[in-house]
Amino acid sequence: MTQPIQIPPLRQSVYEDMACSHLYGAKHVAQIVTPGGPAASRGIEIHAVFARYISHLVKARRRRDLEFFDGLIEGASADARAVLERFKYNHAFDPEKIVDTELEIALDESFEPVDTEGEGAYANATRADRRVAYLGRLDLVQLHSRTRAQIDDWKSYFQIVNADTFQSKFYPLLLFCRNPALQKVTFVLEFVRYGTSRKVEYLLSDVPWLKEIAQRERKRQRQLHELITMGTSEISAAPGRHCAAHWNAIRIRTQARAPRSTYSTCSGFVKPRKPRAMS
Repeated sequence: MTQPIQIPPLRQSVYEDMACSHLYGAKHVAQIVTPGGPAASRGIEIHAVFARYISHLVKARRRRDLEFFDGLIEGASADARAVLERFKYNHAFDPEKIVDTELEIALDESFEPVDTEGEGAYANATRADRRVAYLGRLDLVQLHSRTRAQIDDWKSYFQIVNADTFQSKFYPLLLFCRNPALQKVTFVLEFVRYGTSRKVEYLLSDVPWLKEIAQRERKRQRQLHELITMGTSEISAAPGRHCAAHWNAIRIRTQARAPRSTYSTCSGFVKPRKPRAMS
């Protein structure tokens, strides 16, 4: 009996990988693990410090603790430290409003919450025969009142963008579905390198069209996953910033066992030319 194709949950990183079908196939169908670059390492380091710091503030019932923060960043890399030093002086938090850091929310295909506790649940969760379809990990969630919440998402990269992204719609949707009492959710992109932010607000009445966006991308993911799994020739590569970060690493890890045509079709990878001989 043919087993159904198991499709991983749609989450922010998966959405970004879908920009290139070759990249998506390597990471989420072939499940090739690729090393992260300097930007990813910096982001992980900064997020870990923020989570520990805010958790400490909640336990200590303090809005700010510079001494504790200095201890956290003592062994930080130079790149991360430059960002963290700016954050230290321009952020204070009300411990009474903080719900959680790194809050994981999982929903099924019907946008019903799914319990994902347990080792490895975040990547591939199943509860009561319900496959997790939508998954997100929110950096910081604050509850300003019973009906009003705020999501802060830390960004340490150099570019400042408006809060008009898939993530800025997807994360509020997850929180609305997780907490039906909410009437308004504010999503804030915190560009911690510069001490500035961009934000957008959604009301409960926006949930239907937010669901439509998520369903559209989930359908696109399912179609892409099935096409790659069946070995169709219709997929194509797409050049972009994802290529520099991941494609060469994937190519190196798979070149010993994959046919040459796998890489020659990727327009995102350009084989370096041999230097011309000088006459």
